[in-house]
Amino acid sequence: MSALFEAKRKPEWILLVAGDDTGLRRQQLDELQPHVQELKERAIIVFEVSRTEVTALEQDCRCVAGSADVAKTYRLAFDRFTASLVDVNDSVKWVAPIPVCFADIVTTIEELPHREAENAARGPSLSG
Repeated sequence: MSALFEAKRKPEWILLVAGDDTGLRRQQLDELQPHVQELKERAIIVFEVSRTEVTALEQDCRCVAGSADVAKTYRLAFDRFTASLVDVNDSVKWVAPIPVCFADIVTTIEELPHREAENAARGPSLSG
C-alpha cells in the first residue's frame, strides 16, 4: 500500500472520497459511518480528500502526504465528486460519482476478480 498513508493495520483497500464540495463529501462519509465496523472487517480504510487536507474516517490511520500529492498519485479531480477504490498495489480499481452506498463498494470488491479474469481472457483491444 502506498507510502502516503499510515495505519495500525494493513488495509487491503483505500477508499478516497474527493471533491470540492464539503457538504457532498460529508454526505458520503455520513453514508459510510454506520458501516465503520464492516469496513474494518473488510480492511477498507476511508479518507476524505479536499484541496487542502486528507482526513481519515478512522482515528488509527493518517495520511503522511499533502492532498496535492494524493490527488496527483491517484489522479483525483476536485471539480468532480468521486469515490475511488485503491487496491494494495496502489492501483485505482474503481471510480464512481458520490454518493455511493456501502453495498456498491462491497459488490465492486467481490466482482473485481471476475471482471479482471474476463478482461485477461478477452485479451488486449485492437484499435485501429
